[in-house]
Amino acid sequence: MGNSLTSPTTESPLDRLTTLSREIEGKTRVLTDHLRAKGLEAPSFHPDGLADFPLTQLGAEAKKARLEVIALTKELHDLTLGPREGLKTLAWDTVSFIPIHAITEFKLAKAVPRTGSISYQDLSVEVQKLVGVHVPSYDLRRLLRLAMANNLFCEPELEHVAHSRSSLLFLEDGNLSSWVEMFMSDFFAPVAYTASAMRKWPGSHEDNETGLNLAYGHSMNLFAHLQVDETRSKRYDQAMKAMGSREGFEVSHTVQSYPWDRLGNGTVVDMGGNEGFVSVAIAEAFPSLSFNVQDLPGMRTAVTNGKVPEHLAERVKLTTHDFFQEQPVVASAYLFRHIFHAFTDKYAVQILQALVPAMRPGSRVIINDIVLMAPGLVSRAEEKSLRVLDVLMKTVCNSRDRDIDDWKSLFELADPRFKWQGAWKSSGRMWLMEAVWEE
Repeated sequence: MGNSLTSPTTESPLDRLTTLSREIEGKTRVLTDHLRAKGLEAPSFHPDGLADFPLTQLGAEAKKARLEVIALTKELHDLTLGPREGLKTLAWDTVSFIPIHAITEFKLAKAVPRTGSISYQDLSVEVQKLVGVHVPSYDLRRLLRLAMANNLFCEPELEHVAHSRSSLLFLEDGNLSSWVEMFMSDFFAPVAYTASAMRKWPGSHEDNETGLNLAYGHSMNLFAHLQVDETRSKRYDQAMKAMGSREGFEVSHTVQSYPWDRLGNGTVVDMGGNEGFVSVAIAEAFPSLSFNVQDLPGMRTAVTNGKVPEHLAERVKLTTHDFFQEQPVVASAYLFRHIFHAFTDKYAVQILQALVPAMRPGSRVIINDIVLMAPGLVSRAEEKSLRVLDVLMKTVCNSRDRDIDDWKSLFELADPRFKWQGAWKSSGRMWLMEAVWEE
């Protein structure tokens, strides 16, 4: 389903509202009938409800219907609101992020009991114990009541707050909690400074001339910024795992969508591979492969070094390497999963050129990353997700996501001996691209 702005319709605006409501009813029935037939339940904001749709148990028709319901309800909401009110709401809703920031900053999810409720007055005392900051009960009340408008927490009786299914996730899912906290604590201010950075450094391709630099008042790039603060670095590490578990971004798509068995008993260098969760997943499925997971020293802590399962320790090695430096390991393939989107073309080309000394005829470079499509070719929900990520890269790295021709040109700019093999969409939202070295 494309973007309605780029897919003209002959319907009148009035008829479109009726069509949307009918389509929503029909698609919802497909979805609910499928759930009932399999004895499955739908998610709920009740504390005991499901936090996720049971996607792994849904058939293709039901999965498609769900995505269509998401797109159709969004369009119906936007049209019913109207362009003028919609624009006001878009700007107005930035205030809704303040309670989310407060939830992470003051550990409110931890301060509220998992079961039962707590008065705002007592919650203020708990926050003081947890973080050493006095937040008056009247401020907690106003913040949490706005959060409740977005299904975070609930007020089962007047002046008492309790968890909803959404707020419990802060306690249950450390990676998701870090994901939210990263945006609120680390990226919230840089987002606000993005346009100012564009004015200060017009047309810049440098990774230290960004909204992040204006927000924090330094000249470090994102990754240096992360390295100097252990808490921030750990939060980013966990947030990237949450990114990998987002619908369509799961590591399983990387495992399933590339013919890894063609590499035989070769070695794959996982570039910028963090603690190796991608390599571990591939190694489990392809026991003949070995992996060298390279990342910066700051990503090699006692905690991360212990994340490789014992039975894979001989085949998955965590090492240190800066991928801007000459690659020391000769391997069958070099995997870049969700790496290049964080670098402008100038630096992406340098990363590829650093591989050249280690490349041998037949060596492969495998990229698993976002591919931007022309407007209207994917659902509005998927397109928005892609555009958000693209703009975020501008904010924190001055980089961008790319279309297929952009990806191909990176190899051409780096070295003509990189021979483009093509690009294909994985079973999820990211794509796979490949080049082979030919002398």
